Amino acid sequence: MTDFQAIMADFAVRQAERAAQAQSEIQRLKAAIIAPLRNAEIARVEIRFDGVATAVRSKNASSLTPWGRVFRVPK
Repeated sequence: MTDFQAIMADFAVRQAERAAQAQSEIQRLKAAIIAPLRNAEIARVEIRFDGVATAVRSKNASSLTPWGRVFRVPK
């Protein structure tokens, strides 16, 4: 195996490890966030960002109950 092939193989292994870790973190966050939203009977959450990548801030956030009632979430 050449040096380049070894580097690519190592990269592939580390990339798979990062993907598994990210998937695990997503599942953990879903469990922490979705259950309280369901308990509060919130059907949908919408978050709008200002689009500036260097200082990500939400412009506004709101949630929607199954009955169509909108709640604004303070910043």
